[in-house]
Amino acid sequence: MNKKIDNYINKEKISEEEYNLIMEIIKIRHENKLSQKDIEKLTGISQSNIARFEKNIHSASLSTVIKILDAMGYKFTIQKK
Repeated sequence: MNKKIDNYINKEKISEEEYNLIMEIIKIRHENKLSQKDIEKLTGISQSNIARFEKNIHSASLSTVIKILDAMGYKFTIQKK
């Protein structure tokens, strides 16, 4: 994973699964050359809320995660371990 992105996240009090989800969303956003402002325009979620989610300053609701993924052309799925 990109060290610049990895250093961006506050890892305190976060599960490995949450960390991996946030990292994957950031990676997808960067690969698609989308800014947080672009995601705001696509979802109606404020850029500041997107930044707080990506930094793990606050937990996003499931609906927020789904909106962000949908805006980038992805969907949330459940997979058996």
